[in-house]
Amino acid sequence: MPLDRAARSLSDGEWQQLRLADRLPTDLAGSLVIADRVLAGLDPGSVQRSLDELARLSDRGNSVVLVDESEPAAERADAAIELGPGSGIDGGRVVTAPAIHHSRKSRAKPRRVERHLRVEGLRLPTGDELSVELKKERLVVVAGPKGAGKSTLLDFLCEEVRRRLGDEAPGGTFCELVGARTLQHLGRLPRFLPSPQESVSWYEWAGLRGALWALFAATPRARLQGDFQKLRTGATAPELCPECRGRGRVAVRLPLLPGAERTCPRCRGRRFRDSALGITVRGMTILDVLAQSAIDARDVLAHDTDVVGRLQLLEDLGVGHVPLERLATEASSGEVRLGYLARMLHETGSPGALLALEWPALGLDRAGGERVAAVLTRRASKGDTVLCIDTHPALNEAADAVIRLG
Repeated sequence: MPLDRAARSLSDGEWQQLRLADRLPTDLAGSLVIADRVLAGLDPGSVQRSLDELARLSDRGNSVVLVDESEPAAERADAAIELGPGSGIDGGRVVTAPAIHHSRKSRAKPRRVERHLRVEGLRLPTGDELSVELKKERLVVVAGPKGAGKSTLLDFLCEEVRRRLGDEAPGGTFCELVGARTLQHLGRLPRFLPSPQESVSWYEWAGLRGALWALFAATPRARLQGDFQKLRTGATAPELCPECRGRGRVAVRLPLLPGAERTCPRCRGRRFRDSALGITVRGMTILDVLAQSAIDARDVLAHDTDVVGRLQLLEDLGVGHVPLERLATEASSGEVRLGYLARMLHETGSPGALLALEWPALGLDRAGGERVAAVLTRRASKGDTVLCIDTHPALNEAADAVIRLG
């Protein structure tokens, strides 16, 4: 990397490696070093170089604890501790005999007429030009070392497809996108997600609010009272407690002391008006539904196909165990990412969509990566074009094509 290169032109992987180099001084000894997913999103060559540096730290008398689910890290470690056996309430225990699965699962490739997206003359931050052909209606993984132009390629595709969907003229002067006429929808998963607000619950973050509200709004009592109906932008939902606005807690201001919170005295932490809690679906109030996980709620609400489809997707992605009423800020980084992915997949129409995903299996173990790969494979088989930037082995094995930039 040239020393005079502009910092804003660095890729995410290059920034990550620079931060790792800055925080691991060469003269460190007799210390505890905790590295939390410093290998996430790196290509195999960068992974090995990072593991070499962590091994040198250990050889100098440091204790190195690496949080990572990748096979190279587990194979290189002096000892591996696996927590599980499941996620959420099914986890929290030490699995004494961690198993690293190396099985390669084969799957039948869908047969269709070959169609392609062709990018010509894309200018990369390094000054080079990129021309590449991508298969449509397939799961395609874009791989390569950091700074090779992976994110630049996805950003250009999304910008051009967004322009075409809005009937705008193509914006690139020196680069061209060919074959995008049949794309009807666009879905984007960035590497860095917006942080969920403190008051956002898991069901809202995962895109379940509209479907659940529509389910309760269809009851005669809800139509009569006006609860659970669609609202104008900025309006306060009539079914929520007017004092805490659905948070269940209110702020307490104390002179000369930090602020605090207490249970809302009006709704007693239940977040809804008493009239709204009188509305039931199959004998369950909205609180009864939100107190369950996606797996449990799916069995109870099996008569509503829209809600069940959304709940089923959460289970397919491996986050069906999370209680729906749980705050999104209390979920792990992996759960937050999979919840955002589930919401994006539901909001993006199908077929004919371009799904541009950066690191959809970031930080996941082998089983988690296989679940994400299975979901994305289904979307490709329904006629969507799925482009992923990821180094997870499960995605690379499930992909119809892997394009390596370098």
